[in-house]
Amino acid sequence: MPDGERFLYEELETLEFEQKMQREGSHPVKLNLTRDLNGNWYELKNLKGDQLEIACVVMKTLLEWFKYNHGELANDKAFEPLRMIVRGAAGTGKSVLINSIVTVIRKLFVDNDAVHVMAPTGAAAFNVLGETIHRMLGINIWDADKELSGAAKDRMSGKLARTVALIFDERSMISQDILGAAETNVSATAHGMGHDNED
Repeated sequence: MPDGERFLYEELETLEFEQKMQREGSHPVKLNLTRDLNGNWYELKNLKGDQLEIACVVMKTLLEWFKYNHGELANDKAFEPLRMIVRGAAGTGKSVLINSIVTVIRKLFVDNDAVHVMAPTGAAAFNVLGETIHRMLGINIWDADKELSGAAKDRMSGKLARTVALIFDERSMISQDILGAAETNVSATAHGMGHDNED
């Protein structure tokens, strides 16, 4: 069993976030999780073949990021974020994969803002229960290179403070200008701002 898969299964088996929150005297967090067409929660155990392999790569990268940020790995080399494109014809399970990854990350971190799903159009964003890239990342629809205002930086900084994953659906519809603006804006605002010179 790959490291990422083992980590996930161990974490998900022991993760009882509602009971943990109640024991600690906190109110349970209302997580935005989606269900499949049969009304069941999306789960990793339902992924097959390539879907499961991709989910394991994502989770292994999250584990490395977590260890890196908690001093459990050598900090002499900068952490390299995962940038992955998942392709497939309609009906091959890309949305199932996205929903499963989103569910697992939100459960692991007990936070809706741990992962954000975006798409280039309102219709595509609606289909994945996300937001448009422009709205989420403050990208001007007329000029993608326009710098963020102070208010937009503050808003994004709050929204991305605890974010560990960004998922872009319908990648083929996203121009290089928009991807570049997305990276610039995220680098300038995520995790307390000021990561402009990092990868």
